[in-house]
Amino acid sequence: MGPNASNPGNWADVTCYGAARNGSGDQTGAIQAAMNSGRPVIYFPWGRYALNGTLHIPNTVRKVIGLNSYVASKSPLFSCENTSGNSVEIRTFDIGGASPSFLNSCAGTLVLANLGQNARGYRDVTKGNTVIFEDFAGPYPHSFTNSTVYARQYDIEGGYPTFTNSIGWIFGYKTETGSGCGSGSNPCPALLTASGSSIEVLGAAHYLNKSTGESSPQYFFMDTSFSIEGLYSAPGWNPTIHEVKSGVVRRYYGGKTGFNGCCVSIGLYSGHN
Repeated sequence: MGPNASNPGNWADVTCYGAARNGSGDQTGAIQAAMNSGRPVIYFPWGRYALNGTLHIPNTVRKVIGLNSYVASKSPLFSCENTSGNSVEIRTFDIGGASPSFLNSCAGTLVLANLGQNARGYRDVTKGNTVIFEDFAGPYPHSFTNSTVYARQYDIEGGYPTFTNSIGWIFGYKTETGSGCGSGSNPCPALLTASGSSIEVLGAAHYLNKSTGESSPQYFFMDTSFSIEGLYSAPGWNPTIHEVKSGVVRRYYGGKTGFNGCCVSIGLYSGHN
């Protein structure tokens, strides 16, 4: 058993391993030295940290705490490689740089929480992961394969989630889609795409930052069991829901179902069997 994570005396301060927090240089090596120190908690005193490489999270690390620091890398920022089966938490960062920010091959649950407005996306490296998002915001893609995903206060402003043979539970899904999409040559992307999965969305608010119609679906489901409860959305996507199951296609057009004929309002929509 490693050092007690609840004792701050067992935590590693990345600046004690030589990391500068003034936004200059390449701090990858110094921060990785802290990761490899055997300490269970790695923390970043508030500042700006510039990196060129990826930080690899080993078996000994249980928590990585940013204290609202800004961290940007020219490569994917964190690669969770803890094979111990213990959970790993990454919290309280403002993130810039390359996408995706998070690569996941952890054997245990990965928790991503309180991560600014620009978290740079997520990708499964191995299959069968469990990941929890809490108060997560960022305009970059999330890709899940054979994984279990729990999300609360999931604010994705572009590059939306794709589920393949996965289980997804989202409580509070909010999006804004920019005015740069919507033409025939550049349709707005589906806000959630799932294939061979099981998805439940509890509470959703979607804003389309354009006034013209949109011919692409808002949600796209292929051979997926799903339900959407409590959705309120700007109009524009057509259809609201596009589902295909065993070759049968069904589309739901939810325009003008909201208050005074505005917007889209769904109390409960469940995918057909």
